[in-house]
Amino acid sequence: MGNQQSGSVGAKSMQKLRSNVKKARSKKKLSKKAIVDEVQRNEDGVEGEEEEEEEEEEEVEELDWKLSEEERSMHNHRARIVQEMESSEQVYVSSLLCLYEVFAQPMGETEALGIPKATVRKLFCNIDQLVVVHLRLLHDIRKRLHAWQTKPFTTCVGDIFVRCSPALKSYTEYVNGYNDALMVVQQYEKNALFRSFITKTQENPRCRGLDLLSFLIMPVQRLPRYVMLLMDLLKHTPEV
Repeated sequence: MGNQQSGSVGAKSMQKLRSNVKKARSKKKLSKKAIVDEVQRNEDGVEGEEEEEEEEEEEVEELDWKLSEEERSMHNHRARIVQEMESSEQVYVSSLLCLYEVFAQPMGETEALGIPKATVRKLFCNIDQLVVVHLRLLHDIRKRLHAWQTKPFTTCVGDIFVRCSPALKSYTEYVNGYNDALMVVQQYEKNALFRSFITKTQENPRCRGLDLLSFLIMPVQRLPRYVMLLMDLLKHTPEV
């Protein structure tokens, strides 16, 4: 299954991803339908695999008995890392969608605030592109996690990040523009309409009690998290 999943997200998927990113950049924002479609693909992407997993459970158990205690401990640790990748990616994607749908889109469409669209773009930079990138990444990690549950000793995840690395270059624009975004917040926090909009928006349950600045810094902190998880995974991966 692992090989099938590796092949399912190859050159065609990356071409599609780059196409989505280009469309988002040209339109300055991602359409809600495009995001809904990506979310739906995430929810449907792991369906239809349960029967195959059940068929391979006995094979996994048989192989597990042949492992030494040290090998079993190592594989269990690697499984926990991959599970953390999936769970933390889900939280991160939810946060990106919240920043885009709850803050960025309404602010860009609310003329009463008197904020130029160029300023809104400076505040949220290319958050629309990051949404597309991480919906796809979450989809791939979820599929690989399901493979891991049935073939934990032969399934890898590093190739997912290798294929995704060109798209992750979108972070260069966001990180370079982060200080400009902070300046926009400082400039407009004196504006009563802006403060009222932000205060009311932060009451949305999707914000989970976090403020705008907490969401804006998340992409800046995300890449180092991947590095830490992958280094830990490598440390507990036996040499072939």
